[in-house]
Amino acid sequence: MDMTISTSELRAALTRANGITADKKGTLPILSTALLEAEITPEGGRLQVRAFDLEIGLCSHHSCEISKPGAVAVPAKALLDIAKALPEITVRLKCGANNRLEITSGGATFKLAGLPAEDFPAMPAPEA
Repeated sequence: MDMTISTSELRAALTRANGITADKKGTLPILSTALLEAEITPEGGRLQVRAFDLEIGLCSHHSCEISKPGAVAVPAKALLDIAKALPEITVRLKCGANNRLEITSGGATFKLAGLPAEDFPAMPAPEA
């Protein structure tokens, strides 16, 4: 995964997701993460952010520029704290080996250890 998104858009997505993932450390580590999925659609690049605590789920879509599609589950609170401190108006998210997410904005660079997207629990489909 390699993408660029506006810092304000990323903050908004993570603020919503953090409300669901907060205080979920004790049960399963994957429940304290937000799943970031970068995909290319006919309309352009899109970041899908999902949070799920096995009872309540959230899925939001955000416009972005995608260089390489992919997905990773990252600690929602840690990424939100980083996004709040970023100096620039855009941020680059790049996922490398072992699900390490590199966050770059201006001269600032952060690295977070993530979990495989496949480990993220599936959300049930809404009923008609």
